[in-house]
Amino acid sequence: MASIHSSSTQPKTDWLQAAGKWLSQALFNTDTAADYFDVLAESVDPLWSLSETRAKVIEVIQEAPGVVTLVLKPVARWTGFEAGQFVQLGIEINGSRMTRTFSLSSAPCLWKSQGIVSVTLKRIPEGKVTGWIHENIRTGQIVSLSSAQGEFTPPVNAKSIGYLAAGSGITPIMSHLREYVASIESGATEQTSMVPVTLVFYANREEDFIFSRDLSLFARQYDWFTLHLIATEEQGQISLSQLQKLLIDTPEQVYVCGPGGFRESAISLLQKVCPNATIHQEAFSLSPIAMGSSEDAQEHQMYLTKSNRQVVVSSQMNLLDQVEAAGLSPVSGCRMGICYTCKCQKKSGRVKNVLTGEISDAGEETIQLCVSVPVSDVELGL
Repeated sequence: MASIHSSSTQPKTDWLQAAGKWLSQALFNTDTAADYFDVLAESVDPLWSLSETRAKVIEVIQEAPGVVTLVLKPVARWTGFEAGQFVQLGIEINGSRMTRTFSLSSAPCLWKSQGIVSVTLKRIPEGKVTGWIHENIRTGQIVSLSSAQGEFTPPVNAKSIGYLAAGSGITPIMSHLREYVASIESGATEQTSMVPVTLVFYANREEDFIFSRDLSLFARQYDWFTLHLIATEEQGQISLSQLQKLLIDTPEQVYVCGPGGFRESAISLLQKVCPNATIHQEAFSLSPIAMGSSEDAQEHQMYLTKSNRQVVVSSQMNLLDQVEAAGLSPVSGCRMGICYTCKCQKKSGRVKNVLTGEISDAGEETIQLCVSVPVSDVELGL
């Protein structure tokens, strides 16, 4: 039976943060003392900050319809990354700080040699952040960049590698491939020692394939790399017969990235095609436990203790969306349960985690707003 690894990271909490925040608000009228001094530092150099790591946008590249790559130059203290990891990108929109999670699409060696990295993002319909970036981001602008996270990293000592990607799911995989190529071009790895690598990449139409030029170039230049571009409008969705035909070598390690429905189908099929493979997956969207039909929707009361507000909420919508609809702007990131940026203290009430289907007890605990829906009246520390 294939084993499945899923990428996820949860930061530790520290009670000292609460005490520090209280003291900073009392002395500086900001959440941290660093926030206060950041205003002074920014007047000298917009890249200077005590509270966050910043980066300058040095190039904006149109990769495909609705897809752009931002080439960034972080400050020198940024700690780097492994191929396949993701970061939280922070931007200011109309006076509000917005944070979203994106995979890095460049090779780690580019950061080591030139001090630059790239993130590639697809415009999401109705997406506030991706829409703003596509319409407004320009070279010279400053963004914030978190430390890199994630476990969707290249295998060690694998005899053969397979990649299945759909849409923007190619992004972390491209980071892997670019690192392999860079290692060969630098002489660190002999081309003859590279294990077979097969990529099966799905997109709706030919023009929707992200990085198609680079991928095709790799396929022409390197014998160890096999590329299959599947335009689903012409060739159909992923299927058992298709994978049996394309994954002839039965890879030992397989990486899957794309929308939730694609990942579920791909993993199910891979367990038949490559029963002994280790399967790794990275999420770009939620694969939620069914919340029931609209007829099953229930309304509950949500009390926000710090804001002293009470609003009616639905069991059919996550708490992050409903808190924002109530006029608050809690810190958030990936909005799919990966980065834990939107963690919040639930004071009382029961919530359901749409990723696992688990229902909490009624006591106090830390929850993720983006993947929690109310199943009773709920009290939050917001």
